[in-house]
Amino acid sequence: MNNLISNHIRHISSYKTYVLLICLIWFNISCQNEEKVDKNALLIGNWQAVQLVENDTVLGINLDAVRLQFYPAQQYTFHGTLKEEEAGTYRVQKDLLFTNDTLVQPAHEKVVKILKLSLDSLQIEMLDKDRKRILDLKKMN
Repeated sequence: MNNLISNHIRHISSYKTYVLLICLIWFNISCQNEEKVDKNALLIGNWQAVQLVENDTVLGINLDAVRLQFYPAQQYTFHGTLKEEEAGTYRVQKDLLFTNDTLVQPAHEKVVKILKLSLDSLQIEMLDKDRKRILDLKKMN
């Protein structure tokens, strides 16, 4: 009887180890897949600014004109306040978004940090002189 109980306990213990191993493998694979999410594919579309925060203070300015459009061929356009416009190429490296404005010569590259990117929201962090700005955008299409 003791031998039967001992074998049963070993069987349960090995079963728990097996389940734990499967869970760890699944977790590792899901984390790797999250890192492989194609940020370029998520960016493609028309984005509308909804909030601008500067040094932890929400700026109460009209953002209706602030739009970013990303195209599949890694092209972008930007429309800002005061008739600001940019257009050119973009690329994503890890959590950084590089835009290369080709409307001005010589072309000017800017870098912003992607804080959040999902199917319907984008949050980027920019530095303007010594001021940290966070721009929240929502996808329009």
